[in-house]
Amino acid sequence: MKDYQIGIARFSFFYRPDLEINWDGERFNGGKWRIISIPGTKAEEKLRRLKADASDIHIKQLEVALKLVERGRADGVIMEEHSGEKIVKAMNLENKIIKSEKPFIEEGLYLVFSKEFYDRHQSISRNIWSEVINQRYRITQPKE
Repeated sequence: MKDYQIGIARFSFFYRPDLEINWDGERFNGGKWRIISIPGTKAEEKLRRLKADASDIHIKQLEVALKLVERGRADGVIMEEHSGEKIVKAMNLENKIIKSEKPFIEEGLYLVFSKEFYDRHQSISRNIWSEVINQRYRITQPKE
């Protein structure tokens, strides 16, 4: 990870396994796909560029998006990987909704402090960054 980066956010494509849809890491295979994302996000922008957005569907809750995908009203949804996996499991959709192997978007996560705070409290800032990284690592590791 880069300096001051506290993690990596992976946004994945979740879809029904009966669809003949494939995300290769750069594009979806042929066809006109209707994929949902939270409005105003990078995922929405990227889907629009790829001409794969379900622009007529406006959702604020991912559970609603997953229900639309399950019912065939949309072809898939872009969600943060860990959250998406937990929501799919909580909704008992593990056999009905799957995640693509390659992430749709992957980017660094940062905890930002104001310049004034950092200049005054460099040691505290570094300790906070370090502890956040340690906790994220701890909670994302598989339990043995």
